[in-house]
Amino acid sequence: MKHYNVVAAVVCHEGKILCMQKGRARYDYTSYKFEFPGGKIEDGETPQQALRRELMEEMNFPVEVGRKVVTVEHSYPDFSITMQAFLCTALSDSQGETSRCFSADYPTFSLREHVGFRWLSVWELLSLDWAAADVKIVEALLQQNRFRLACSEEIPRIMEIIEQAKAQMHREGRVQWDETYPTAEHIAMDISKGYGYVLCNETGIIAYGAVVFDGESTYDSILGKWQSDLPFVVLHRLAVADEMKHKGVAVQFFHEVERLSLLQGVYSFKVDTNYDNSYMLKVFDRLGFEYCGEVKYEHGSRMAYEKLLGREEDGK
Repeated sequence: MKHYNVVAAVVCHEGKILCMQKGRARYDYTSYKFEFPGGKIEDGETPQQALRRELMEEMNFPVEVGRKVVTVEHSYPDFSITMQAFLCTALSDSQGETSRCFSADYPTFSLREHVGFRWLSVWELLSLDWAAADVKIVEALLQQNRFRLACSEEIPRIMEIIEQAKAQMHREGRVQWDETYPTAEHIAMDISKGYGYVLCNETGIIAYGAVVFDGESTYDSILGKWQSDLPFVVLHRLAVADEMKHKGVAVQFFHEVERLSLLQGVYSFKVDTNYDNSYMLKVFDRLGFEYCGEVKYEHGSRMAYEKLLGREEDGK
C-alpha cells in the first residue's frame, strides 16, 4: 500500500475556520468530502514550505503558517497517509481568477481544485461530511478549543485576564472598568450562579465572560427601544488574554454564546458597552447587533445592542 506524507492548513479568521469541499476524486470514499486544504510534501521541502506552496497552487492563497495542531496517521482502503496539520492565517487577498471567492469579511482565494467551502466556528465543524483522516483534525481542534463553565479554582487565572483588560483600558484612557469592577468577588458570584464561562485552548483559559439567561433588570429601563420582548441572553464582563488579542477570540466567544442560546431556545442576544470601547463596538457591528439605546448602571451609562438569532423554522 502506498504511503504519503502530507500537510493540511487550518486557516482561521475572526473565530471561523476554512473548510474546503473536494470535487469528484479518484476514490468514492474521498469524493465530495470536506477537508482542510493542503497536499503532499515534496522531496527537500519542510512541512511549512509544502503548505505554503500547496495553498498557492490550489487556491492562490498566501498564508502564514503557525503552530502544529496535530499529526494524523490514517489508512484508507487504497493508501495511507501521515498528515501534519498547522494553524494558518491569510497574509493578503489573492489576485485574479473569476472563480475566486470573496467577501468583505473574509480573505479571498480561488476555487481551482475544490467545488465549495464554508467558514465555520470550531463547534460547527462536525456538521460537515469530512474525509476520514480530516475528522481526526476536527477532533483535535475540539479537544484544544473548549467553551465551558468556569470553576472557582480558576478565579486566579480569570482575574489575571481581567486585570490585563483593565490595564489596557487605563493605557487607552477608557473608563469602563476600574479597581472596583469587576473584582474576584464578582467572578465568584458569576461562577456560583452558573454564569461564568471560559474559552480554552491547549495552553489553558484564554477568555472569560458572564453568560446570563436570567434577565438583566437594568435593561427594563432603556432610553430607546429594544428590537423585541423575547427572552434573551446577556454577555457581561468579556475579557480576552493579552497574548490572544486580535486573533478572533472575542468573536469566537460571541459565536459560542449564540450557539448556547439557540440550544436553549433563546433567540435574542443583548449586550452593552461603554461609548469609548471602539473595539467592542466594531465587534457588535460585524456580528449584526443593532443599536437600541442607552441603559444606566450605577457606574454610568452604556450603549445597548440586540441581535435576533435565527430560528430553525427560518432555515437559518
